Amino acid sequence: MGNKADDLLNASKTVLFAFEEAIGYMCGSDILDKDGITAAVELVQLSAYLQLKRKSTLGEHLSFIYQEYGYHSNDNSYYICHNQVTIKNIFERLSNYNGTNSYPDMIGEYKIIRVRDLFKGYDNGTLNKKPVMLNYD
Repeated sequence: MGNKADDLLNASKTVLFAFEEAIGYMCGSDILDKDGITAAVELVQLSAYLQLKRKSTLGEHLSFIYQEYGYHSNDNSYYICHNQVTIKNIFERLSNYNGTNSYPDMIGEYKIIRVRDLFKGYDNGTLNKKPVMLNYD
C-alpha cells in the first residue's frame, strides 16, 4: 500500500487512504504504512468534529451510517494449504458449484449478493459479468 501510494504521490495524485480488507488501513499520505497511532489520531479528530460541528457522538454517527447504508458483516480468516492440487480443486469446486461458472448463493444462513473472481475474470455485479479493474495510471 505504501509503495503504491508513494508512486501515486510522485505522479502528482492525491492519496486519501489505502487498505487491505483484513489487515489494516493507511490514513492519508503523511505516513505511508498502516499505523495504529495514526488511526487513533484520525478517530479522535472525527470524534471532535462530530462533537463540535454536529453535536453527536461516534456511536450516534455510526447509527446514522447503519440507517443510511445498512449493516455489513465481514469475518476474515486465513486457511493455509501448501498442496497445489488441493488448492486448485477447492477453487474449481467453488467456481463450478452448481455447474459451469456458478458460485454458491449462500454461506450458511447468509445470502451471497456478489461474487468477484479475478482469477477467472468473473463478476456477477457487472452487466457483462466481467470485473472492472481500476487503472491508476
